[in-house]
Amino acid sequence: MVESVRRLEGQVAVGTGDPASTAFLSGVAWAAWGALLASVQSRIRIQTPPRVEITPRYGQGGVAVRLHCILQTRLVHVIGAMPNLKVLGGGRHGRKRAPYGQRHAAHHGEPERDGGGQHHPGRAGGDA
Repeated sequence: MVESVRRLEGQVAVGTGDPASTAFLSGVAWAAWGALLASVQSRIRIQTPPRVEITPRYGQGGVAVRLHCILQTRLVHVIGAMPNLKVLGGGRHGRKRAPYGQRHAAHHGEPERDGGGQHHPGRAGGDA
């Protein structure tokens, strides 16, 4: 689906609070970056040399990652994938959902008229 990568940049800052384990973790991050890059380059053409900064944060704990990439693909692939994207409301294939009260009434009898509390004792508007 992705034809090429125009730009691939990353910044990673790692730290554990302990200098020795921070140095080890920085080495692991470099190894992971190399493996990821080799995997991507075997499948997709990268137009410009990728850049990454892996910075050890001695004395601080945590991991911070910033990744910036520009991918190139054909418009037909994007249009073909849109019906399957839940983020854009796809994947339903045109089905409309009934409002909550109607869906709830189908399972519990009468439609809710008091704010939805009649089946929940102790809530406002419900049976006590």
